[in-house]
Amino acid sequence: MTLKKKLLIIVIVGITFYSIAISFSNYQDRKRDSLNKEYFEHFNESFEGIVTSVTNQFDVHSCMLHIDLDKSTTNAHDIRNETDDYYVVIKEDKAEVLERVKYAHNGTSKPLNLFSEGDYFVFNGQTDSAYLYRQNQLIYKWKPLLGTFDFFGSKGQLRKKHKL
Repeated sequence: MTLKKKLLIIVIVGITFYSIAISFSNYQDRKRDSLNKEYFEHFNESFEGIVTSVTNQFDVHSCMLHIDLDKSTTNAHDIRNETDDYYVVIKEDKAEVLERVKYAHNGTSKPLNLFSEGDYFVFNGQTDSAYLYRQNQLIYKWKPLLGTFDFFGSKGQLRKKHKL
């Protein structure tokens, strides 16, 4: 086999693998978007309260916020037995939110999560928007997304941290 044929085969194989990777990535994006749309269309509850602790899991860019609720439109929301994909568990005056880490940069190489104990967290189920306040100042607002990235079961590791 000539060098030109070998190079042609390598190029064709490379293009094929690249195309497969792009297709898989697009499929995962569509799946995530569909899952988020369906979940947040049906979850219309609102709640707010003080973040009492944050459990970080930087390897999957996720964290769990433990919140003492001041206000909530429900005193119970728990669909963990029905699905692996959920945003919050609410029980009486407590909530545990699975959220993506919001990175703050302090000039070091160590990752720093913007969420911290003592922050005030607000989720508006009518607009599917979340707000984070610190010392009565809005410091961040965003559209929440379900964490669908699972690196060899790592998503389940964070879910084991529920206290409710």
